[in-house]
Amino acid sequence: MKTLLPIDRLWRAGLSVCFITALGCGSSPGFSPQPASRPLLVTAVTPSSGSSYTLLTIAGTGFKPGALVSLGGINATGVLTFSDSVIRATAPIHDAGTVDVVVTNPGGEGATLTGGFSYVALPPPATSVTASLSVTPTTVPVGGPLRVSWTRPDGRSFFDWIGLFRVGDSNLAYLDYQYTDGGASGTQTWVAPAQPGQYEFRYLPDDGYVDVARSEPVTVAAGASAAGAGVLTVPRRGGRGGR
Repeated sequence: MKTLLPIDRLWRAGLSVCFITALGCGSSPGFSPQPASRPLLVTAVTPSSGSSYTLLTIAGTGFKPGALVSLGGINATGVLTFSDSVIRATAPIHDAGTVDVVVTNPGGEGATLTGGFSYVALPPPATSVTASLSVTPTTVPVGGPLRVSWTRPDGRSFFDWIGLFRVGDSNLAYLDYQYTDGGASGTQTWVAPAQPGQYEFRYLPDDGYVDVARSEPVTVAAGASAAGAGVLTVPRRGGRGGR
């Protein structure tokens, strides 16, 4: 005849006890096995190409809340971890070309999708546009007033805009902007940037990112005195880039 020993006697004897439950087998009542964490991987980016500010869906495994996303070494914005397999983010400003997409979890663990996203060049302008810009003064202290005048005699859009840029920066990297509100000519009042340096104004038609005119460079320096104005007219081709 078989003898059934009480559980407490089995424990005292050093024997392991297996409790069969709906969740599995454990060493004590109520044990629930924990699923193994999945490795951090980036498997796909949708869409796989686009321009700066494109909304991206990043697929993979092992994503954690607070993860960071970078494209071509530049941090994306608006990063949201929806689950351990889906992240949404906005592509940062970058020149045309193919870049790696990197997801980095809190703690420093990272995964890379090589060549995961391709930045496309801005579309070529559709029509010829002529415009001119003038700015005065061309040397100004930080925070000083600037007057920017424009003309566009060959037709205009309500969404033509004038942007302030650092000299040499991309048309996507504007520091500030004002619309012309469809005027064929006009003058705007601006405030010089707080950081000393070389700046310029650009005229961009129809809410696009292709400039058709640039002002002379404006020197912003602490304690500088205002000096004469300059005008630079650059006939170029303009087109819509989408804001």
